[in-house]
Amino acid sequence: MKAVILAGGKGTRLSPYTKILPKPLMPIGDMPILEVLLRQIKTAGINEVILAVGIYLNSYVPFLMTGKNLVYKLDTVMKKNHSAQQVAGIH
Repeated sequence: MKAVILAGGKGTRLSPYTKILPKPLMPIGDMPILEVLLRQIKTAGINEVILAVGIYLNSYVPFLMTGKNLVYKLDTVMKKNHSAQQVAGIH
């Protein structure tokens, strides 16, 4: 089974914090929101995740390189000038 995480928004409601870090990488306690989601997805038995990141892919690279993605297969999608819904194919 696959899951899509729409993480391409600008996070304007959390500004100015999101000027430094995208909302999915903001910590809740001792882990980023994205890690919380990935743990829940794995617990649900989903083993493939598509992360639609919009224009902020470079911000996610350090997190993705740590091996903490907690799923068997993680793909990223980045399309400039598209909303996260358009990247995921939801119109």
